[in-house]
Amino acid sequence: MAEPDRRATGAPTTAAAFPASDSAGSESPAPPKSPQAERLWESAALTDVGKVRDHNEDFHVVRPDLGLFMVCDGMGGHSAGEVASQLAAEVTSAFFERCDRDPEGTWPFRVDQKLGEEGSRLSVALRYANDKIREMARADSKKGNMGTTAVAAFLRGERSWIAHAGDSRAYLFRDGRIWPVTADHSLLGDFIRSKRPTAQEIQAFPYKNVISRALGPAADVKIDSSLIDMLPGDVLLLCCDGLHGLVSDDQMARLLTETEDLEQACRKLVDAANDAGGVDNVTVVLVRRRLPARP
Repeated sequence: MAEPDRRATGAPTTAAAFPASDSAGSESPAPPKSPQAERLWESAALTDVGKVRDHNEDFHVVRPDLGLFMVCDGMGGHSAGEVASQLAAEVTSAFFERCDRDPEGTWPFRVDQKLGEEGSRLSVALRYANDKIREMARADSKKGNMGTTAVAAFLRGERSWIAHAGDSRAYLFRDGRIWPVTADHSLLGDFIRSKRPTAQEIQAFPYKNVISRALGPAADVKIDSSLIDMLPGDVLLLCCDGLHGLVSDDQMARLLTETEDLEQACRKLVDAANDAGGVDNVTVVLVRRRLPARP
């Protein structure tokens, strides 16, 4: 008789099973090299405090060795936002590390049968991060309202999964065109999807910054996950609203078209947000699927 899949049992998992890493600041530590990942993907990232805020509540992960790329935008005031975003990134990274070390280990939540085991890894990791944020918030009244948005990509071989909660976005850039592959969990996003407003109505909408879903506020957060097609040469862009709230999709597409080098493209995107006012922290992660090597 075949052994049951322990990851599908939904059995509880202790915090010690998925320890957080020791990273600090707004960026994950340098990952170990992965020759296979480097053959398929190239990546770059940049975060900036902006021109108005006095500290950076964003955190990002670039782990090609795990196939994990992530942007988190913390919220909650004081230092709580940066704590929530870093914790989400660390818990997610640690979960992925644990999955690679022990493929038969028990997961804290059930596998989504529609997504399969690999496709469920991101959503399970983000739900687990939600639990850890809430656990920390309960232990410290100063962090009682902390939370974070999260958008993450899991790239394994030629397959690409996206998961998110909040208004941090994933875009796909291909042949000079760019489009979002996530839908904002915000009152503005709901308004746009339900009313199809004009540009003037969007500009006048009074609740642009109200998030309807994030990691931390609710005990049971719904994570939107999907499998997307990435062709050779495609670029995946993960960002917080500090970018997409100030820089239009057309301008993003133009900058990516003009700038092949991903590190330079990150810098130009961040500069564009700051040139438009820099009213928020801005974080960009770019991942490109490499073109096949010439024979």
